[in-house]
Amino acid sequence: MTEKIRENMFPALVMDESGGVLFKEARVLVGEDRVWVYVGGPNGKPVEALNRRVTAFEGRPTTGWRLVIDDDSVLQVKRSQGCACGSLLRGMTPPFPHVYVARTG
Repeated sequence: MTEKIRENMFPALVMDESGGVLFKEARVLVGEDRVWVYVGGPNGKPVEALNRRVTAFEGRPTTGWRLVIDDDSVLQVKRSQGCACGSLLRGMTPPFPHVYVARTG
């Protein structure tokens, strides 16, 4: 199945609803009904840290996103400061069949 990706942010800071940091310098992909978070793993290679169903999504890349995931918890995603130069996540493409679609709203 080809996933439709509508948002792709890197470097991203992923936080819980209270602002607690879950992931720093992550690549976050938001599909039609899923969110994927990738972080640098052993030797810096990208590893999937989160793959969940999204039940609600709002926001813009410039101001950040608020996502409600399938267990009713909330993720806040904002662009991290800096460029994350040297990270293998910078050149990462999703490791599954995908197309990018226009953002809605």
